[in-house]
Amino acid sequence: MSLTKSELTQTRTEMAKNYEQLNMSPIDIQKALNFSPLDLKNALEVVPHYNPTNVWKLRDYLEEKLKEQGKPFYPFSILTINRYYPYEKNW
Repeated sequence: MSLTKSELTQTRTEMAKNYEQLNMSPIDIQKALNFSPLDLKNALEVVPHYNPTNVWKLRDYLEEKLKEQGKPFYPFSILTINRYYPYEKNW
């Protein structure tokens, strides 16, 4: 995933807002996505050169769970359509 510095900053902000809004334990999210603690940290922080598929999985998981809970979803302005990083939904 090649994002500019400003795109990374914006995506990190959006990811953090949705993560905080979800109010689930990190362990529950890790179990649901089969992530290690480091995977969750890297996906939340949209670390450059980290697995982009996991970033998309977390993004989609947050959106789905927030909608299920009837909570507002903070829209992503950069990660809008996943065209290049397919994954099998495992939650």
